[in-house]
Amino acid sequence: MLKTRCTILLIGVCATLCGQGNQPAGDGFALLTTPYSERPLQLYRGQLQGNAGYLFGVRTKLFDGSGRNVHTKDVISETHRFSWEVKYGITDFLEVETGSMFARTNVLSIEEIYPVSDETLAYVETLEEHRGFTDWYLGASLRLPRAYRHFDLSVGGGVYLPVAAYKSKEPQHTFSVDAYEAPAEIHLNYHRTYPNGTGVPVFRLATAVKATAGRFAFQGSGRLLFPAREAVNIRWRDSVTGTGSFSSAYASEGEEYALLPNRTLNVDAVLHYRVNGWFDAYLGGAYLRAAGGWTEYYGDRYATPAERLTALTAGFSIQASPNLVIYETTTFPLSGKNTDGMFQVSLTASFNLFPFLKNSAP
Repeated sequence: MLKTRCTILLIGVCATLCGQGNQPAGDGFALLTTPYSERPLQLYRGQLQGNAGYLFGVRTKLFDGSGRNVHTKDVISETHRFSWEVKYGITDFLEVETGSMFARTNVLSIEEIYPVSDETLAYVETLEEHRGFTDWYLGASLRLPRAYRHFDLSVGGGVYLPVAAYKSKEPQHTFSVDAYEAPAEIHLNYHRTYPNGTGVPVFRLATAVKATAGRFAFQGSGRLLFPAREAVNIRWRDSVTGTGSFSSAYASEGEEYALLPNRTLNVDAVLHYRVNGWFDAYLGGAYLRAAGGWTEYYGDRYATPAERLTALTAGFSIQASPNLVIYETTTFPLSGKNTDGMFQVSLTASFNLFPFLKNSAP
């Protein structure tokens, strides 16, 4: 049923695009070069936008259940994200969008040494990878049906379609013994890989508000994500055989278990300052809370610890050409609970045009 509804929606969008005969009010060049403080929350009618972004993040803080920063240099965590997004303004008040990303997060524990006996030492290193495409998002939003002056409001929603891989992959652990050293050395290298898909549809509700006063513009937004149902994943068991290799049980299907992804709330508020017609600077804050999920262990369900993160954001945008805007954003973690505090730097290139309006730019 979900696939059928999505297919009908895609057909409707394509039909609208192909049959677009009306042109946006005003000159395309003027609309594309309008400063941020004077633009509405959504695209103009007939405007097509493609966004390509890259984000790099490194763990600088690790918040425990009481909110204390327990980060140490013994664990290194890095994140790389490559995102894409396409938006289209069907009217001045209705916008559709789709997008996804490829993300990779590596969590490496520095090698630790454990004495097994007076004559044997164990060297243990752990690498966890979260790697792969995320689920594909499809959504739409509406804004106030009037020309933007000093205030705007939008609401929208959509669904993350579960098309990405989501089941945990077979571990790639290695085990070796060096008996020629004194003391003898045992080397254990744990390597686990997790895809970024959820395995179930995840719905998204969103709203945004914008207000302008002179060169300043304030924008606040909120997004609520919640799963449609519980998911099923695989848990692999770690064991070492007497012959010095990891158990061949990894060749099986693993151990299935049920889980319910967290409900996630994202809220952010940003203050923009228009330096001139082509340069905009902004400063803001972001808040994330994730809770309500659970994981099954041996038939019993255990609640997933609630996560919370507050961060400071700062950045700027440059109108490089009528069709290209460059965005740079830096994120500084401030406080949190049961989550990583990632220092992040992102760079996004936004391409804009009116494909059905000729001579929209010189």
